[in-house]
Amino acid sequence: MQLFWRRSGILVLAVLPAFAPLVVPMALSSKLASVLRLWTLALALSALLVAAGQHWSAALVPRAWLIGVLLFSPSLGLALWIAAQWRLPPHGTPVGEGGESGD
Repeated sequence: MQLFWRRSGILVLAVLPAFAPLVVPMALSSKLASVLRLWTLALALSALLVAAGQHWSAALVPRAWLIGVLLFSPSLGLALWIAAQWRLPPHGTPVGEGGESGD
């Protein structure tokens, strides 16, 4: 199944490639389906960005604070999530308990 979308002379393939209905083993087919689903989502996002770029053709002005937020917020969010999940052993737990044995 293929779906084409034409906008301002640009032809965009928007759903699935022609090789999608191949018969493959069950384990591989689920992986292939998830890869194709992600590929289709990325292609649809790309088509939307192309359409938005043609509709709103004015250039964006770079803002340092916005670029900083976009660059550092994923890292800070991950660090906060890890810090929130971090648990220390209860006070008084002997050091070395529960690790690998040395013999």
